[in-house]
Amino acid sequence: MTRNERKLKAVEDEMSRYSTEIRDIWTKAENEDRETSPEERGDVEERLKAIETLKEQKSDIEASIRVEADVARHTKELGKAESVIVKGEREPEPAPQVKSLGEQFVESKQYKELFEHGAPGGSWKTGEINLDAKGTLLSGGTIAGVGLAYDYQAGVVETLFQRLTVADLIASGTTTSPQVRYNKETAATSGAKGVAEGELKPESALTFTEVTEPVKKIATILPVSEEMLEDVAQVESYINQRLSLFIRIEEERQLLRGAGTNDLQGIIGKTGVNTYKAGTATTIADHVFNIANNTRGSSFLEPDGIVMNPEQWAKLRLAKDTSGQYYGGGPFYGAYGGPQGPAGASQLQAGENIWGLRVVVTSAIGAGTALIGSFSQGAQVFRRQGLTVEASNSHEDFFRRNLTAIRAEERLALAVYRPAAFTTVTFE
Repeated sequence: MTRNERKLKAVEDEMSRYSTEIRDIWTKAENEDRETSPEERGDVEERLKAIETLKEQKSDIEASIRVEADVARHTKELGKAESVIVKGEREPEPAPQVKSLGEQFVESKQYKELFEHGAPGGSWKTGEINLDAKGTLLSGGTIAGVGLAYDYQAGVVETLFQRLTVADLIASGTTTSPQVRYNKETAATSGAKGVAEGELKPESALTFTEVTEPVKKIATILPVSEEMLEDVAQVESYINQRLSLFIRIEEERQLLRGAGTNDLQGIIGKTGVNTYKAGTATTIADHVFNIANNTRGSSFLEPDGIVMNPEQWAKLRLAKDTSGQYYGGGPFYGAYGGPQGPAGASQLQAGENIWGLRVVVTSAIGAGTALIGSFSQGAQVFRRQGLTVEASNSHEDFFRRNLTAIRAEERLALAVYRPAAFTTVTFE
């Protein structure tokens, strides 16, 4: 099943769920021999609006699936083996079944109508093109002052960026609203105790606060010359590997350290997140264990991840005993204290966790700091709009200069259900 087919199934499942909920509301009123209440009619109306939104998404996805099928069929008929770009890596595959982001853009109806017969004149705009995925880019000039040869070779030597994994730690969801509202538990008082037969049962208390998180937008543009737009392969490459990557790098930073206002309010800045200053008298590994154990007591959630700066990860991973053995296992041998001899692949990768916590190493968190917590239960990312790309020459003086602005953006919100499930660590 392709990515778009999975998205289509998810949309259809959500539509089915809303339809079932509407039917249940009507059935309940009918069984009770009454008219639906104003609240029930409001619930039905909200679900009908959500279904209409999902219908539009379904239509767009079905259109993408049809294009994918046409591309696959034509490629098969031509007998041409092509290279598919997936997350910045090239894997040779015969007759690709899923279009890359760049292919979706340059093969879209909007793009073809503009450029298949040559660059258009006058002011123009492609309109929004939905995809699942700073300097002006010139065909024969420069990119940020770096000259390019006129005799282009296949591909582009790119500036590399670190692997992004913070969003993978956090639970994921979707929303059709500009805001995400939820109740956060602010106090819990347990009155549970032993009770004699016939006596009154003690009362417990829970206090909740309603929290509203606005959906935020992360966006960027890439100015491109019309000459470069006519070079389809390079347009594909830069949409696939640059714009979408820039958006996700910023997403990574905001999930951790966003300051609010135009940014997401990142986890580290949330009120109620614990802080911990790690001294030098205790090893990093001991500090991590103590913080994870404290998380269980403060939030009653099981910690499952740690986001750590590369500097601290190096100190932790390269720690040795007095005999010079790595506590986490050496680069060519098995785990500490185990049988000696070459390590297998699973042993070499075992250092990517500590005390059962998945380790995410990223410079998006400041040097000398780390974030430990229950990411999958204590927080959730809601995506209002996936990554979309749109192009126009109507920006500033771009029409006069034969330039096009390609814009990439996404909309999302971050809900932190239990701030006490996270601890920010500062290492000395």
